[in-house]
Amino acid sequence: MKDFSRITQSYTIVRHAMEEERGRLRSARAITAHERLMDLNDQAYFILLFAQFEDRVTELCLNLVRKKKGAKSWKTRRLWDQFPTDRIESFRSALPFLRRVSLLIDKGTPHYAVIKSLYEDRNRIAHGDTTLARLYIPSVVLQIQRLTKDLTP
Repeated sequence: MKDFSRITQSYTIVRHAMEEERGRLRSARAITAHERLMDLNDQAYFILLFAQFEDRVTELCLNLVRKKKGAKSWKTRRLWDQFPTDRIESFRSALPFLRRVSLLIDKGTPHYAVIKSLYEDRNRIAHGDTTLARLYIPSVVLQIQRLTKDLTP
């Protein structure tokens, strides 16, 4: 999560400026329009933050697969040899995000359910559905930070 803290800092600065601007508005119509812009801004930052998390998941999963592929025993190696590890793009396309997550964390855990929910929100926003309920980015930041710690294999 190379840029996670810088993205979070940027969000805080931009959000503060947008809140100040909202405070200067007088008409209900202008306030409503500005709040919609703030929601879109939150969604854009959510996508950026989730992308950092997704990259971390990929990195951890790729390391795990490479380690397992390096096992001396064929019985250990055989399941892992099916995954391409030469190029990150090949690895990502061969193993969808939630499958990568399931190699790092049990699908039956509450943590997996949270990751799945965040991923569904990410997909909805990324594919044009901006009608989601308001996101609270400070909470998302804390969730992603906690989840990242839980993923370490």
